[in-house]
Amino acid sequence: LGILDATNTTKARRQKVMDRCCDAMVEDPYLQVLFVESWANDPVLLEQNYRMKLANDDYKGQDPEKAMADFRERVVQYEAVYEELEDDEFTEKEGQQKMKYIKLINAGEKLICKGIEGYVMRKLQRLLGSVHLGPRTIWLALCGETENEDDEQKIQQGLMGGDPELSDEGIEYAFGVAEFIKQREVQVLGPKVNEVGHGDLTVFTGTSKRYVEMADLIVDTHEHSHHGEDIDTQVLTTCLANDICRGTLDSTTRQERLQHYPKEEGKRQADKLNYRYPGVGGESYQDLLSRLHEVLMLLEASRGNSLVICDCAVYRVVMGYFLGNHMEEIPHLQVKSGVLEMTRTETGFQASHIPIHEGKSTRVTSSSTANDISETIAEEEDGDEEH
Repeated sequence: LGILDATNTTKARRQKVMDRCCDAMVEDPYLQVLFVESWANDPVLLEQNYRMKLANDDYKGQDPEKAMADFRERVVQYEAVYEELEDDEFTEKEGQQKMKYIKLINAGEKLICKGIEGYVMRKLQRLLGSVHLGPRTIWLALCGETENEDDEQKIQQGLMGGDPELSDEGIEYAFGVAEFIKQREVQVLGPKVNEVGHGDLTVFTGTSKRYVEMADLIVDTHEHSHHGEDIDTQVLTTCLANDICRGTLDSTTRQERLQHYPKEEGKRQADKLNYRYPGVGGESYQDLLSRLHEVLMLLEASRGNSLVICDCAVYRVVMGYFLGNHMEEIPHLQVKSGVLEMTRTETGFQASHIPIHEGKSTRVTSSSTANDISETIAEEEDGDEEH
């Protein structure tokens, strides 16, 4: 997949691009060309975009007013020569594909497509149709501590996976997350929090007992905190948001893994991105990235605030996607106990971490968290193993 980032505002320039690609199609007949056009006529959106452009290298160190005047003049010049994409604008010639395009209007308010076919183009269509610049917050919260993590014998055994319920400390932590969200809504939205649409919250989580239990506690607290106002709290419980599947290693102890699967940990440490747990259903981080695609697109398209309740592996994927980490970095991203708050800006998402001091979350990678987790266990299992 290659991206040519240029204005290509005229039919003549687009024809040159297509002619060059046609030459390449002789060597690669599977090559396809897709034009993506983004234009806006919303005054507020345009003004935001203009202000954002002042951070470009072209205007660094310049007087803001002069820079803005220069950019507006550029826009006028582009408008003077702009020719809209048309369905049949390319000249017919042997080996040349027909026009394929996606038009984005007002940053996703409207989408017009032509000739979209195949896996990659359909994925791009879904992505571009989901992304928007509307203000919203995504809260990423680790699941609460489970009964397995509160059982000293199971901790010493290094029991992996399973489907335990929340411990008492995990329940206390869930109430702490709910209280945090209530406070943040008031701080961010102020008096608008009780207006229709502004206090709406969508909770995304998996189907395991610990997720469902935590989601129920948070939703109940959220709805009661608005004192009967018309607030919409939706919960999307989907297996797509479950923790990474460990195949035949699920529900095994450390001793069982050493005895029956002595080489697996070494393979995993050597390549965490591509290592796939053995047995039926076993997944790698690559598999998890693919599985979470639908959840990520729903988060992109959401017009209200969202809360994701998950374990460490899913936490890393969601955080890495919205903060722009490379795929190879995702399995190694640091996870902290508490809530990661990601807020939409003109240039993407900015994040801040907020610890939750009530109760305990599930285990995390670092021994220096609020949960005071044993360093030996944290290092041995690397934060996406036990529940």
